[in-house]
Amino acid sequence: MSKYVLSDCGVYVAEYDLSGDHNAISLTESGAVLDATTFGCSTRVNAGGLSDIALTGEGYWESGSGDLDAALNDVLMVHDELITIAPQTTDAGDAAKFFKSLTSTYTPMTGSVGELLKFNIGASGRSVLANGNILANEKVTVTGNGTAYELGAVGAAEYLYGGVHVTAFDGTSIGLTIESDDNESFTSATTRITFTIASDVTAEWATPVSGAITDTWWRATWTVVGTSMDVVFVMAIQ
Repeated sequence: MSKYVLSDCGVYVAEYDLSGDHNAISLTESGAVLDATTFGCSTRVNAGGLSDIALTGEGYWESGSGDLDAALNDVLMVHDELITIAPQTTDAGDAAKFFKSLTSTYTPMTGSVGELLKFNIGASGRSVLANGNILANEKVTVTGNGTAYELGAVGAAEYLYGGVHVTAFDGTSIGLTIESDDNESFTSATTRITFTIASDVTAEWATPVSGAITDTWWRATWTVVGTSMDVVFVMAIQ
């Protein structure tokens, strides 16, 4: 089992790549503990309630058009924005955790005399926390597909989760899908998730797809009309 040093963590909030703005991140998954104790019990009896996701992050504040401050003001109190955290690096194939969110707090200015001005944010979940992988992280200029990864089948009681961040856009449109197959060469590919055709920077959490899916190989695809787009695909099976 590998240990990770946080040195190149990826932080994507909606259509914004905020990785280079953060220097600390915390992601917590928890559940409510409900008291189910009745007469005759000799000890406290608890039951599991609803689960919750909480994200906090901090870094160094910047202001101006198109930068950190504008991005965080843009997503503040917007329901169902996709957030992705990549704890290793932002390379395709690496681990990623992602969820639908509500960014509920943004403190743009905190610090003491002589220190760099810092910010912090807080977000909560509006979905399950999907534990998966970065399927592709590409600057795409032509229609194509990403590397194939053997990530396993989707069991009958499991779901396929997918998300995409389009963080830079120069063109007309880009179509985005996640495909599966039973072989690495994708000779009989099946489209499992089709994202909304994008005409600008955007992000999307796809509707989860129920199993069973016996294919074990997965890849991202894109259909480009334009010059250049930056795209980050994430997927999980759970």
